[in-house]
Amino acid sequence: MELWDLYDKDRRPLGRTHQRGLPVPPGAYHLAVIVVILNPKGEVLLTRRAPEKDACPGWWENTGGSVLAGETSLEAITRELREETGLTTQPEEFTLLLREDCRTDCHFDIFALTRDVKIEDIQFQPEETDAARWMPLKDWEAVAGTGQTLCPASGEDYKQELYRRIGQYLQGQRHFPQNATPELWDLYDKDRQLLGRTIQRGQPMQEGEYHLGVTVAVFNTKGEILSTRRAPGKSFAGQWELPAGGVQAGESPVSAACRELWEETGISAAADELTLLLWQVRPHLHAAFYGLTKEVPLEQIVLQPRETDGARWVPFDIWIQEQEQTGMDSPEWHRQFIQPLYVPLREYKDGKRFFETHT
Repeated sequence: MELWDLYDKDRRPLGRTHQRGLPVPPGAYHLAVIVVILNPKGEVLLTRRAPEKDACPGWWENTGGSVLAGETSLEAITRELREETGLTTQPEEFTLLLREDCRTDCHFDIFALTRDVKIEDIQFQPEETDAARWMPLKDWEAVAGTGQTLCPASGEDYKQELYRRIGQYLQGQRHFPQNATPELWDLYDKDRQLLGRTIQRGQPMQEGEYHLGVTVAVFNTKGEILSTRRAPGKSFAGQWELPAGGVQAGESPVSAACRELWEETGISAAADELTLLLWQVRPHLHAAFYGLTKEVPLEQIVLQPRETDGARWVPFDIWIQEQEQTGMDSPEWHRQFIQPLYVPLREYKDGKRFFETHT
């Protein structure tokens, strides 16, 4: 008889267990684990659910299962992987990518593992799995959650966050924050005063509500500005822009600027290296613009998968010409929000390091 520990919505233990197969009581949750296994080629290992399974027989999935009573998530994923594939691992080999809470009656922990294994060496668990295959990462992302391929995460926000973190994992990152997924923003009024509540990224804001955003203008010693290209699938795909993003709940603007710069380009910068150039008030957005001087060869730029797919250093005057050309499509927006950036950016490029930053 398989028993699970029960938890509340905040993952606090309820001090009682539950028998698998019986309905989970309202307001209670058990833990489940999934692992995304990647080989050095960046392919994802999938196993096929045996025809004897009650749910989704014959579907392809990432290895996982429920956490038994008294087990930790790491102990559970180590056991599940051994049972379903025959692969032996140590807990320290896993990286926790993402936690998804309150999915039906489960809290999920999604792990990553790097392992190069031949399909013929995988040992299938009778009545659980009956086949395995390696699939290129982009192909897997395209079909996960559709057809007969299960996705480790549910909901578009969680899926996109998982894919983003897998990309960072492949680039070497091994520690991921687990406290703000999906992304939450603090809300502010028109005077940039906190309203005391948050909103999930992507949800519509009401009149009088604003969130914070940051943009970082990186210059090299030649006076060139770093521009990155929006990846396919993004709105305005193919457009060149400066590294930018939203300020997460509880985060300061300068911390967000450092984080976004690292995530989108791999450039590491301390808060005291950035200069605040100006604030702009845009529709539902207070936008902070920072300057940074950093000499980084293009070959050292690490692009963020699904966010950016190109980078270049551009002479500042050429960059302005490009902005003017792009601005012809939205002349009023360009006049109101883009052209006012030219003077402080040029002044920063030329050595100024203190700016009046009133909105």
